[in-house]
Amino acid sequence: MRFLTPIFAWFSDLSPSKWAYGAGLAYASVAAFALLMPKDVELENTAPSPVNFQVVPSPIQTQGVEQLDQLDLSPSTQGSAGEQVF
Repeated sequence: MRFLTPIFAWFSDLSPSKWAYGAGLAYASVAAFALLMPKDVELENTAPSPVNFQVVPSPIQTQGVEQLDQLDLSPSTQGSAGEQVF
């Protein structure tokens, strides 16, 4: 019980810094316990399946390029939200 006397004396003094240090120490110890605690992990042994590496071109890609060709970004088509035209 001799080693508990300094701990009781440390907590009996109600200075805010000691309570903050104690809370920080408690938080750090709980966080370290949560991070270092091993977890039970169940591994599934699934059979490997072949992978298809065939690259197929997308038909949507040409549609996007056509839309960009038709897009008009001239200043006359932009909205007037207070932009300054030079």
